[in-house]
Amino acid sequence: MLSRYQRTITVSAALFLIAACNRRPSVAVRPACPRGWTASWSGDSLISLCLPPGFTRASAHPEMWMRADSPRLGDRIIVSRIKWPEDWHEQDPWPFHLASGSNCLADCATADSLVVHTDTVGHVAAHVETGLVTGGEPDFRGDPVLVASWSPTPHVRVIAYGFAARPGTLDTLRSIARTVSVASGKP
Repeated sequence: MLSRYQRTITVSAALFLIAACNRRPSVAVRPACPRGWTASWSGDSLISLCLPPGFTRASAHPEMWMRADSPRLGDRIIVSRIKWPEDWHEQDPWPFHLASGSNCLADCATADSLVVHTDTVGHVAAHVETGLVTGGEPDFRGDPVLVASWSPTPHVRVIAYGFAARPGTLDTLRSIARTVSVASGKP
């Protein structure tokens, strides 16, 4: 027969194990990469994705991956995992768009040759826009840009921005974005 103290310890241990098993992972799973592509993780391991040959994680930015031989504003993708609603600014639109909204006062952007795509990222629908952006950032004049936004869980939102030296590279950036996996647990 167990003493009252032993029963308390046993029940506490069981509750701890149940809670630990129900916790969501705080590390992104390894993505299934196409042949010749490489899996990569963000600096905090909350984001994983597949990279085609020539791309690597940027050492100065833990959530940015870029083509090693691209110019300063060349081929790169930035993926951000946002806790909803804690880290969200109500004035930001959802889903994200390349062109600024009608309430833009400064740093406004316009998008030419805009194409809206519905992609799937981790079994979730993602709103993706590609186009040639002018404004919004210094020196942006008809630059090829991608923005993708999706919600893998009710408490996590993901935004991916892709920047390319040539418009044709937007397809590569879209392919990278489709491989993104994010940790569903809190960091």
